[in-house]
Amino acid sequence: MIVLDGLRPDYVTPEAMPTLYALGERGVVFADHHAVYPTVTRVNAASISTGAYAETHGLMVNAVFVPDATRFLTTSDRRNLLRIKEAEGGRLLTAPTLGEVLQDAGERLLAVSAGSSGSSFLLNHTVAGGGIIHYEYVLPESLAERMAQQLGPPPTLESPAGERNRYIVDAFLEVGLDAVDPAVTFMWLTDPDTTAHVHGVGHPTSMESIRAVDAELGRLLGALEASGRLDDFNIWVTSDHGFSTHTGYVDL
Repeated sequence: MIVLDGLRPDYVTPEAMPTLYALGERGVVFADHHAVYPTVTRVNAASISTGAYAETHGLMVNAVFVPDATRFLTTSDRRNLLRIKEAEGGRLLTAPTLGEVLQDAGERLLAVSAGSSGSSFLLNHTVAGGGIIHYEYVLPESLAERMAQQLGPPPTLESPAGERNRYIVDAFLEVGLDAVDPAVTFMWLTDPDTTAHVHGVGHPTSMESIRAVDAELGRLLGALEASGRLDDFNIWVTSDHGFSTHTGYVDL
């Protein structure tokens, strides 16, 4: 499952995203599925990993207050999620994740993410016999050692989003696929969200970021086909949320 953060359905055109558009043409396009509410990244990341609504998995918002905190903790930071987990007696989510279900069946889930450390962690927070590859951390430690040996130093948070996306695709192809042998992979690419937050919807730089993630999708499919593995996978492309030109808050 490839998550293109902040992707709107109307971005998927032959001009802007030829690879994804062609994938839809020869596959199936779901025209009536929706993000959960609140429609924010970490709530949807938890819903993607558990298949549950927020009321069931327990992560209601992008910022959480715990009793020993002096301020709200943003769930974009994995360190805050670990703090929340400790405050909740070792439990982060209140629904089982797909990674845990697969582990019980003798299979593994791999999460590879160019998004925030928090959203990546929520995709497989117990690791559950599989792994997480992020540019800031890798779990388990054995996988981290292999990443360092094969790919060298990772990009930083300050690196361009395109560089982080490319690193994550490489991490899956060159390390994660063989080292973890996952039955399911969540691959999270951080555009167009990261770029659009800076430049705005429809800005030329934002549109270029859309073409860039489409090129990464093409590179991924090409590499799998060249290795004879493409037919081993069912490929799903989705998003955690879209983008709107509306500003302000909903009056509840």
